[in-house]
Amino acid sequence: MSTFLVNAFAASSLFSFAAGPLGAMIIWRRLAFFGDTLSHGALLGMSLSLAFNFHPIMGIFFISVILAIFLGYSSNSPALASETRLAILSPGLLSLGMICFSLFKRVRFNLEGYLFGDILAVNIQDLVSLLLGEIVVLSFLIKQWKALINICISEDLAMVEGYNVARVRIMFLFILALFIALTVKIMGVLLMTALLILPAVLARNFSKTPERMALLAIGVGIIITIIGLCISNSYDISAAPAIVTTGVTLIILLEVLKCFRKAI
Repeated sequence: MSTFLVNAFAASSLFSFAAGPLGAMIIWRRLAFFGDTLSHGALLGMSLSLAFNFHPIMGIFFISVILAIFLGYSSNSPALASETRLAILSPGLLSLGMICFSLFKRVRFNLEGYLFGDILAVNIQDLVSLLLGEIVVLSFLIKQWKALINICISEDLAMVEGYNVARVRIMFLFILALFIALTVKIMGVLLMTALLILPAVLARNFSKTPERMALLAIGVGIIITIIGLCISNSYDISAAPAIVTTGVTLIILLEVLKCFRKAI
């Protein structure tokens, strides 16, 4: 097996280890729109970092943290509903990022690679960065798991239990921003949220506890990313769309199977 495929399989496995529990939290907290906004904002951060000769991860993380702080503290604002605010920001940031790429003509870039990712171009340095980021993400999730579950159930109940809801919420958004910053080069900005939540959606059908759902989501994520990578390599197509298509196909098949079982 070629080196680039080995690196791609390693990157997809590392991605799934954090994406599983993060995706579960996104579903429980109904943060899918927020994930879209962060990933679309990553394109703006990447364009600015390339234009001003910064490392792309620094630019992406900087923009993501600003968005996390803004959206975290403005979530209770009565001016606009949270979904409305995100629905405005998400396409706005994506458009602004693409405009910046167009304006900075001196910067050479592969726009399709940034939009859909290029997991087959992963190198050892990318794997090391991803591994270190995974350690930070998983350490936070393990340490704050009980607090996060209580907040998902009821923020008022979590406050009664003594948890600092605002602090934990902002910390989770920071962790999500860090994960997106580290993986957007690999998976792209357009399909990032789908890649996060698809394994969790599939795992939910076979889970009775939050912990089981998070663990199953890791396994499901590894399976669908490997299948997607094999399809990508066989038919010479982008990996992220192949992975998402695999996940969506499995969900559709599962729903069809459920309908047949109910009909019998």
